[in-house]
Amino acid sequence: MCSVGCTTLIPSDVSNWGAYAMVALLSAENGRWLGHDPQEEKAMIEAMVKAGAVDGKTCLKRPSVDGFPSSVHEEKVEELKELFFEWQEEKLLGCSVD
Repeated sequence: MCSVGCTTLIPSDVSNWGAYAMVALLSAENGRWLGHDPQEEKAMIEAMVKAGAVDGKTCLKRPSVDGFPSSVHEEKVEELKELFFEWQEEKLLGCSVD
């Protein structure tokens, strides 16, 4: 555990996922998707491993982050992207977004 002050806390199991959630919120504020897609996520993780990065939990040079394989991170990116576009469509149609 570490203790770092912040203005707004976004709790998440994996810090990357919290950052992706923040991008989704910024996308909603800007009215357009600002994040990346699952293919870019996979490419970024593979590029980091190729450059010598290791998983922070397993310490292995594999395409994983915090013990989760790349495919799990790709799914999280896709889920947030889909949620944003669903929200945007509902907003454009004037539907309740509760």
